[in-house]
Amino acid sequence: MRTDSYSVVIPAFNAERTIERAIRSALSQEPGPAEVIEGDDGSADSTAAVAESAGAHVLRLPKANGAVARNRAAQQATGDLLFFLDADDWWAPGKAQAHFQVWAERDPSFVYDVATKMNPKDQARGIMGLGPEGPVGWEAFLDWQTWASGSSFSVPAERYRSLGGFREELISQQDVDFWIRAANGFGPAWRIERSFTFYRLSPGGVSKQPRDVARNLDNLLAGWQFATDRQRGEFRTLMTLTAAGFSRFPRSLHYFALAGWPVWRLKFWRALARSLGARQES
Repeated sequence: MRTDSYSVVIPAFNAERTIERAIRSALSQEPGPAEVIEGDDGSADSTAAVAESAGAHVLRLPKANGAVARNRAAQQATGDLLFFLDADDWWAPGKAQAHFQVWAERDPSFVYDVATKMNPKDQARGIMGLGPEGPVGWEAFLDWQTWASGSSFSVPAERYRSLGGFREELISQQDVDFWIRAANGFGPAWRIERSFTFYRLSPGGVSKQPRDVARNLDNLLAGWQFATDRQRGEFRTLMTLTAAGFSRFPRSLHYFALAGWPVWRLKFWRALARSLGARQES
């Protein structure tokens, strides 16, 4: 499989304050990308103009969602590999080189580096997807502790397109869904244990209605025919308890109900404690 060149895909909506740094962090990589394509998801501010000034090719799209913006931009990409970067994240020097080194030596379904969480003050707040260098099977991505960032991974364009890209009916977990389908269809991913990706934590926590979370999970799990009923049920419980933990009490009660009130699980009590007392990370 050819991996001689790469394109960087950036979905963006009203990201005029952050997108320039994202684009410049991509253009400064060695080797450099064939192109940076911003899929502009109906921004009402100057995001598109800032992106063009920074060196990106911009697709101005009607408002839809991030998955649509990514897919439309990826359809225009000419690189053998696709790298994805969110408009409020950025990369450290050496990311492209580290990924290309893996691609030169191995043929995983996709490659990702662990991500450094950054608060709005650009202070590091831990690592996402922390783990040893090496292969990661699809089952591992059923556990949120394996997740890095949507800005962390690269995948051959041919594989991305054969999988249909991101599922546009999903309102969240589009990245997780893609990783699971890719690792199931093409074999284990490869994790780079060094972080080259900076993921900006967004204020506000969970903002979707419980019914939307439930509907999204139904859509998500319907696409995983290869998973067992037990695996799908465990993932549903994990996601609803996670949503509960990020929601202030008493709003979190709706999510605990969706999870089935699993009071015998330690995660239930951790989610409850976080809901009762957690503050927005700063």
